[in-house]
Amino acid sequence: MTEKSQSESNRKSVFTEKEKFLLRISSVTDLTVPPVILEQLFPILNDGRLPDDFGCSNLMHDPSIVIYFLKQLYDNEENRETLFSGMDDIFNHLGKDEMYALLSEMSPMSTFDDVNIEEWKHAYSSHLLMHALVTENGFTQLQYLVPLMLVHDIGKLVLHQVVPEICDEIVTLSRTRMLPRSVAEVDRLELTHADAGARLLKEWHFPERFYKPVLYHHSTCIPEEYVLETALVQFVNWVDCHVRGIPASPLKRATMAAAGIEEIDTEYWVNRHKKIVAEINRYFEPEGIMNKN
Repeated sequence: MTEKSQSESNRKSVFTEKEKFLLRISSVTDLTVPPVILEQLFPILNDGRLPDDFGCSNLMHDPSIVIYFLKQLYDNEENRETLFSGMDDIFNHLGKDEMYALLSEMSPMSTFDDVNIEEWKHAYSSHLLMHALVTENGFTQLQYLVPLMLVHDIGKLVLHQVVPEICDEIVTLSRTRMLPRSVAEVDRLELTHADAGARLLKEWHFPERFYKPVLYHHSTCIPEEYVLETALVQFVNWVDCHVRGIPASPLKRATMAAAGIEEIDTEYWVNRHKKIVAEINRYFEPEGIMNKN
């Protein structure tokens, strides 16, 4: 066999294994929920009803719960092209009975370590930053990006569920070498959590406008029809990683320029976001709400 044909064979083999892995991801029907979230759910489930203020609770902003709620909505074909603007919007569409039934079906994760906590912080503060960004800039048509940021990294949860041992290796590689996690994922899996998350969202009937920015939020290229959306998701993700000291690829100026926001005041948003991150971190301090009985 020639060197060229051997190379082509190797590429074909990699592609086949990648496709097989994506098919495994497509077969995921649910996602696990960390015990710390279940501990907050137990009183609600024991009472058999949802409190009146449930739609505004911190519990409603956990990524694994948000994805369950949205999946419930998109299972209904009538909602397939609806873009929900936030958790209150999702709450109003589902109603208490459906939400209670959905919460009752959730299964616990076996572990909830520092990695999972940091991912929750990243998702939650990113969603707060996106809310500020779209609100201050009048992007009313893009309000759906606010709940999207809560689940933009849902592929990490998917990968941890499908290949937990490999994901542990990826996290270690990213930390020890200070590599962006997406780079470490490609090194071990030939795909990223963005690929995994978008594949699952597509299988769960999420609108293209939702899963495409998720798919491309670590990519050097962007989908032509969702340039601004993808650029904003990339920007918010980068700002949060930068502020938190999480290894991340440099912000892509070409992407910002293509979206028409190359003049965005990066320093302003970084400084503003530092306050958001500090507030979220206090949430997990010994006297914070997450450590109270």
